[in-house]
Amino acid sequence: MSGAIDGEIRLHDAKTCKVQKTLGVHEEFSHAVAWSPDGALLASACDNGTLALWDAETGELIRKWKGHEKAVWALLFSRDSERLYSAGGDRMIGVWDVFSGKRKGHWDGHSKRVIALALDPKGERLASAGADAGIRIWDVEEGTVVRSIEVHEGSIFALAWHPSRPWLASGGEDKVVRVTNVEDASVVHTHDAHEKTVFSLGWDRTGSRLASGDQNGVIAYVRKPLGRADSP
Repeated sequence: MSGAIDGEIRLHDAKTCKVQKTLGVHEEFSHAVAWSPDGALLASACDNGTLALWDAETGELIRKWKGHEKAVWALLFSRDSERLYSAGGDRMIGVWDVFSGKRKGHWDGHSKRVIALALDPKGERLASAGADAGIRIWDVEEGTVVRSIEVHEGSIFALAWHPSRPWLASGGEDKVVRVTNVEDASVVHTHDAHEKTVFSLGWDRTGSRLASGDQNGVIAYVRKPLGRADSP
């Protein structure tokens, strides 16, 4: 699934990348899209703060609403697909009930726009980051910050939780990828293989390898065993 500068939301074939379906059009640039874990729903958002929820099977619009005062930069479903998290240029994180569309939370923990969201494997903690160079770890039930992490200089564009350890990978404008233990905010790994802003991060299923992508299209891999369950 992809969002575009023309506001269209497109579904692509995973093997060929060909467009299979166009769901609809937002009024402005669509920065954020997300697929629910149960595969039933799609979410999208755009520059004017509008969010939309779609039926993944039929492509029909279920609901559309104004969620933020400025552009929405990130969307993320809860593990049970019952909540939708949104982050925007208004510095806020919105928490939405998927079934009713009602707002369940409005979290304020950043001083500038929020760009990236990531949920831990158990769905109990949400990480957020953005233009203020800080990372916030939230208790999703209480809606409170349980840890603040300051390990970057400049905007943070990417976050990724380790699949089994309390580690969070982050990258952004300073071109450095860092892996931080969220329990004590200590940095457990750093690599600086990039010459441009880091925009994407992803762990493999074992947690032993971490991939990162930058503005130049360069993909870097941490190849040594990093965080495997059988590591000392």
